[in-house]
Amino acid sequence: MIEIKYPLELKFIRQICQTTSEIAKIGLNQFIEHKGHTKFLQEIELMTGEACTNSIRHASNPNSGVLILRLILTQNHFEVVVLDQNPKFEFNDIGLPLFNKIPESGYGIHIIKSLADKVIYTRTGNWNRLHIIKRFSHFL
Repeated sequence: MIEIKYPLELKFIRQICQTTSEIAKIGLNQFIEHKGHTKFLQEIELMTGEACTNSIRHASNPNSGVLILRLILTQNHFEVVVLDQNPKFEFNDIGLPLFNKIPESGYGIHIIKSLADKVIYTRTGNWNRLHIIKRFSHFL
C-alpha cells in the first residue's frame, strides 16, 4: 500500500491522477503480461480525479485540510482509497444526475459507480472513506 497526503486544493488533482496512473501501470505490468492498458489507466485516472475533486469541492474549509490517497495493488485488482474530513454524506442516496437538465455538476459519483467493480463509502469518526476497486480481468 502506498499512502500520500495532499492539501485540499484543486491544483493537486493532476498530480494525484498522474501518480495514481503510474502506480496502476506498475501493477498491470507486474501482474499481467498484456500490454496496452490505456483504457484501464484512463478509467483509474478518471475515477480518482472525480473522487478527489468531490473531496476538495465539498470541503468545509477548502485549502486548509488534508486528503489522504491510498493506492493498493493486488494480483487481481487495483484499489484507490480517498479519505477526507469533510461532512458526512449519504453515498447510497446519490442517484443518477438529471442528464436532460445538463447540470454543471453531479456526475462524479455516477462515473465512479459506472466504472468501478466495487465502491464502498464508510464514515469512521470524522473521516469519510471512499474505497474504489477495479479488477484487472476486464482488460485481459
